[in-house]
Amino acid sequence: MFDEIRRFVKSSQDDFFDLLKVYDDNLDEDSKLNPEEIVYWLDNKSANRELLIFGCYAENRPVGYLQFSYYKKDNFACIDYAACEKEHRGLKKFSYTINFIVEYFKTNYADIDYLTTEIIKYKNPAMTRLLRRLNFMIANTLYIHPSLRSEEPKSVMNCNLLIYSYKMAPKIQKKDFLMIIKGIYDYSYIEWKKPFSEGIEYKNYISSINGMYDEISNKLGSDEFVVLV
Repeated sequence: MFDEIRRFVKSSQDDFFDLLKVYDDNLDEDSKLNPEEIVYWLDNKSANRELLIFGCYAENRPVGYLQFSYYKKDNFACIDYAACEKEHRGLKKFSYTINFIVEYFKTNYADIDYLTTEIIKYKNPAMTRLLRRLNFMIANTLYIHPSLRSEEPKSVMNCNLLIYSYKMAPKIQKKDFLMIIKGIYDYSYIEWKKPFSEGIEYKNYISSINGMYDEISNKLGSDEFVVLV
């Protein structure tokens, strides 16, 4: 287990930039944000999305990075990123960390209904299997992971959306599923990129993501529920 899991609420806290290095050194270039964007949003709060960053400690230093978003008006959260130094990885620590996340939101956000995460299919089949053992389920419908770079709005990834239901339900209402997609797209992509983009580039980025939402919505058709498998 980790010795401590500590929350960071501003970039001026001790160890924060050491923690950010863990993030930067242990994720692939095409699946991570510019660290400067994380610093910006940790220090400049959003009215719509609460950014939560935690450091996992061993030997008195951060060795693991956790980033979540809580969508305030819609009562759900998303695991954005989890990164750990190679020598501190393992099944027991992964399970411990996921259980920590689930219980943290249950304890501190009493109205929460869902905890979600985006998993790139071709990169993380093992992580998907592990999350399913911990009661996360795959939304059995189309999900499109938007580009992390506003200058490349059509650079999307083949992805599953995994959902942990605090209601322990095997399906989710269509309206709730689309609410989750809308929240992630609007606040973790469109709003997130706004301070770092401008002009036609940003307009194209917004248009591309709105098109993804429409595609997902149209795929559901008249279905009232999305099955979780």
